[in-house]
Amino acid sequence: EKMAQLLKEQPLDSALHTQALAAMQRLSLRRTLQDRIIELGIVEWVVGVLGWQGEAIHGAPSEFSLEFGSALLMNLALRTAGKRKCADLDVLSVAFSLVEHWNPQIRTHINGTLYSLLALPSFRASARRAGLEGVLRALYGQSKRAGDDISARQVEYLLDKLDPEAEDEREADPGAESGEDDEDDDENFLEEEELAGLLLGDRSGHSAEEDLRGFLATPAVAEAQGREFRAFLA
Repeated sequence: EKMAQLLKEQPLDSALHTQALAAMQRLSLRRTLQDRIIELGIVEWVVGVLGWQGEAIHGAPSEFSLEFGSALLMNLALRTAGKRKCADLDVLSVAFSLVEHWNPQIRTHINGTLYSLLALPSFRASARRAGLEGVLRALYGQSKRAGDDISARQVEYLLDKLDPEAEDEREADPGAESGEDDEDDDENFLEEEELAGLLLGDRSGHSAEEDLRGFLATPAVAEAQGREFRAFLA
């Protein structure tokens, strides 16, 4: 709870906030903690950060905030509770603003979030009305012309999720997509496998520590920041 409080109250460019966001993103990888993180209002907060909206957002998000925030959202969107939270928020606007971001990791995290949310019939319908298919087809063409096979493959899977014929097949299977029961363990395992194989194939073995290296401070500064962070959580 203190970490959630820190995320919401500290400026986005502060050392405390950076450490808390990295820690929260790592915690969100654990299925046993995802529901608790969602209960603390982190989905609402991170959508606000990624869309740079809301009175609770202290400053413009940095590249670090966008990358780790989008990864955090992708992890939480695996849960039924996370999907429901996202369905009540303007996640599509956030996706439209970041799906063409120059940073491939941010694009991948946004694609992964969309992949999870498109399991909801209501979100698919909203995405179609908002013109997501046209945006994705344009991105697919750009990716193919640039020789970016990984991005092109990600977009292909999203287009498959939007396909009405594929939707009819899913609806014909009563157990394929209930979205109502919170029996998430088996469902999430399958979805995580899909995300790993279909969206994150180039990231196999890539850890949060590797992402953090470009943002690390000198040892002395890092130690001082660590003491401040631990003191806040104490």
